[in-house]
Amino acid sequence: MKLRTVNEAVQELGVSKYYLRTGIKEKRFPALEWGGRLLVDIEEIEPLIAEERRQREAHEGMIGLKDCAEAIGIKPESLRKMAMAGLVPHRKVGRYYRFCLADVMAAIRAGMK
Repeated sequence: MKLRTVNEAVQELGVSKYYLRTGIKEKRFPALEWGGRLLVDIEEIEPLIAEERRQREAHEGMIGLKDCAEAIGIKPESLRKMAMAGLVPHRKVGRYYRFCLADVMAAIRAGMK
């Protein structure tokens, strides 16, 4: 266990103070309030931050339904139906569809005969 103040943790983890404090406030990161100070366990928070970074990187390069449909030249509703049917690769983030344009184009080409 490596307890650090928020300021010390920010320097060790290489994240912003805002990011860390917001994560604590939203209960994404555990913290201990002691004597008016917030203390965090570096060893416990480090894997959580790494997972958030991995998820954020996985979503980079992804575009929304309307943008992808426009790039392909079809209606957004048609692309949504294709995604629901499993014909094109996509990710669902909440209620939104996200697409990698190159993967969608490859799937469409592969499905054409």
